[in-house]
Amino acid sequence: AFFDVAHDANRPFLVTAGPMEVRAVGTRFDVRHDGPGASVVLAQGQVRVRGDAPNAAWTLSPGQGLVLQPGGKAHPERVDVASLTGWTNNVITFQDVKLIDAVAEMNRYARSKITLAPGVPSQAKMNGLFSPGEQREFVDAAVASFNLEAVHKPDGGVELRPRSGA
Repeated sequence: AFFDVAHDANRPFLVTAGPMEVRAVGTRFDVRHDGPGASVVLAQGQVRVRGDAPNAAWTLSPGQGLVLQPGGKAHPERVDVASLTGWTNNVITFQDVKLIDAVAEMNRYARSKITLAPGVPSQAKMNGLFSPGEQREFVDAAVASFNLEAVHKPDGGVELRPRSGA
């Protein structure tokens, strides 16, 4: 979720996601909650993040992000805000992302899912700009990049397989 919050000292804006609580102080930020962990990316302003472990607290500046697992240690890092929040402008950016992770991200935005058959190089790195929910452009890029074939399934999904005879 992407938040654009006006500053109001009397009414703090709090977001809880997995092991973190984010307190906005007049800001624009993105929070993602996948599985037990969560992440925050700060586009503008300032946020204070609290984890579920003792003394787990950080203040982020614009251009920083934080990934936190339950009870885990973390530290703010410089991130590519435009890439990580591009989905708000209908763009998903992959830069050296494992194929398996890129498929999972594309599947978040579509009813018809992409699956990987055994033998597909799931750890190979993917690059590109794609539109959320536009599986075809992603499938075409993966087929061309990794010498795969796309097999359409009865449920509307697509399975990526190693090309026959490859």
